[in-house]
Amino acid sequence: MTIDDTPEETLTRSWHPAPARGEVTATLDADLLTLARADGAEIWRLELPEVTAVRLVHHTMGGQIMMRLELTTDPDTTRRLEINHPVRGPSEPLRDITTIIVHTLRRLSEISPDLPYSMGESRGISTVMVALGATLAIMGGVAAAILIAEGGVVQGLAIGGAIFLMGGGIVAANLPSTKEAATRPLARALDEDAG
Repeated sequence: MTIDDTPEETLTRSWHPAPARGEVTATLDADLLTLARADGAEIWRLELPEVTAVRLVHHTMGGQIMMRLELTTDPDTTRRLEINHPVRGPSEPLRDITTIIVHTLRRLSEISPDLPYSMGESRGISTVMVALGATLAIMGGVAAAILIAEGGVVQGLAIGGAIFLMGGGIVAANLPSTKEAATRPLARALDEDAG
């Protein structure tokens, strides 16, 4: 996926955040980022110099890509650019949101090079997802045992196994990684990740 490196005064891109959700349009105009619905109604507006922390999240699981940029302005206010998109779907929506994210990160690194930047889910969300995945895996094992005990070996293995594997996938995708980058200054992170 190539990102348009051409500097533009105003950059506008549109995408559907999820298959059942309406189209949104993000506009980056100098230090102002806005998100609006397809009818033009503004969802939020953010002056980039007000951002105090940045988090980029990217997962691929179960045939879906989930990408989210979180822009925090104070402990209780976070604005999000996000997409949940089929891996095999058209590439334009992913290219559009990625272009906006890259240009926003570059602009933020110019405004505030030491802005705290993190990649991946926060520890709290990762912990919840691991617990959910473990619960599903246990439920899958119990379902398999019950169905097999009642004589449905094929059903037990198919249904229980599917639930177990789904739970295991959630656990594996959310375990703390040794590769997980610590929070670091945005400008340094962009330089290191580009090299």
